[in-house]
Amino acid sequence: MSKVKFTAEQFTPTTTADKAKFANQFVKFVESDFDRKNFPKWFYQRLRNTFGHIAWRGTKAGFYAYFFEAEIGKVRFLGETLAHPCYGDPTFTYSDVERELQKWLVQTDVLGSAKARLARSTEERRANDRDLGVRVLGGIMDSESILNEFAGRWNTDSKLALALEYIQRQQCDDAWRDFLQQAAEAEGE
Repeated sequence: MSKVKFTAEQFTPTTTADKAKFANQFVKFVESDFDRKNFPKWFYQRLRNTFGHIAWRGTKAGFYAYFFEAEIGKVRFLGETLAHPCYGDPTFTYSDVERELQKWLVQTDVLGSAKARLARSTEERRANDRDLGVRVLGGIMDSESILNEFAGRWNTDSKLALALEYIQRQQCDDAWRDFLQQAAEAEGE
């Protein structure tokens, strides 16, 4: 067993300069709509230790993909960030920075803006889906064209979900016709 004993004097406390650097980078990152170029490694390492993200077990790329590649992830991140209770003594934690950033997020209504973008993109996707359903029902597009149509608009997860949905629907022609009929009816409303 080791005879080493650490003392408080051996460690450097959290500095205000580091806190200011992190807070400024956070604002820059959010204001850039979470642009990957504003997500350096040092920032990720600090961010995953604030606002309750400490349980994140993935990589920097996984963290970014989960929270920032899609509007739903941005809304999730902002919601979790605002809901975090900011525990700890600011002498030893970033709880003071977390509270100030939460105030800034509330003042600028970043979450409200993100929710509005999510609602618009969801409605656009639904409109595109209805349009596609009508074109398929009208015999304008075949199955190959459907997949190509969606390929340019959706991320990999969405493409996979579409492919699985398509396969499942093709296995039951009645269900596929019902889907197309509902899309056509929705278009006519």
